[in-house]
Amino acid sequence: MNNFFDFFGRPEDIGCMFQHSGVSRHQGRRHKAPHLPEGEVPGHDCQYHADGLKGDIAFAVSRDELKPALTGVLFRFGKKELTAVATDGHRLVRYTRSDYSADEFSGDVIVPRKFLSMLSGVLGEGESIQMWMGDNHMTAAIGEDTYFTRIIDERFPDFESVIPKDNDRELSVNQNVLLSAARRVSIFSNKSTHQIALRLTKNKIELTTEDPEKASKAQEKIYGEFSGDDLVIGYNASYLKDILSHIDNETVIIKLKTSISAALFYPGTQGENSNLTMLLMPIRLND
Repeated sequence: MNNFFDFFGRPEDIGCMFQHSGVSRHQGRRHKAPHLPEGEVPGHDCQYHADGLKGDIAFAVSRDELKPALTGVLFRFGKKELTAVATDGHRLVRYTRSDYSADEFSGDVIVPRKFLSMLSGVLGEGESIQMWMGDNHMTAAIGEDTYFTRIIDERFPDFESVIPKDNDRELSVNQNVLLSAARRVSIFSNKSTHQIALRLTKNKIELTTEDPEKASKAQEKIYGEFSGDDLVIGYNASYLKDILSHIDNETVIIKLKTSISAALFYPGTQGENSNLTMLLMPIRLND
């Protein structure tokens, strides 16, 4: 299984440092590593296994520099549980693992996306990561290599309050079938709004879009199992495709309430010791 950071892009300048055998690398340049204290790196200790941590979260990180708290991934360290959260205000991803332990540290840390990008290039299958948290920095150790980064000193939004608890309509559908249909229909959507509509009935899903500016429209019907009253809901096709493409399971479960409330996306089967929840806000459909 891919590790937690597989989706991150190419590393860039992120104010971090890498130490290995007395030499550090920063932006491709080599220079002598700074002096580090003898013994353990200062801070609070916690560790977890990278094996099995899925790369299904960073796509939701905001690129808006005016919202610095959303430009990183929130790591919430509990005594026996690790939760990672990313959001850009339109979509949210929460990933939780229970095969985790923290000897000293518990709390929230926002880690820059680009630092995680660098770690993605060195994490091996089955490797463990050990981390130390300081007041304004994080240290990660993978094998004999040590990495340092500043953390984002901002307050992350209360994500738990925006995850609905009462979505009582449920759609079960093949992940690849729905994703493929969304890709085909979205080709004909308006290039500004990327709007597509899903009409959900008991055993059928109808995906439609229309772009009056170019006199183009598309319609496709697929099969799925829907429980609840019929529902028509609109989405930004780009966001919908992102959500679906990061669910690594044959089946996707979507829980809905109304056409103007957030929907929750889950894999048909959760991974061992893990739980993945994705949230997507709808858009209002044109009459």
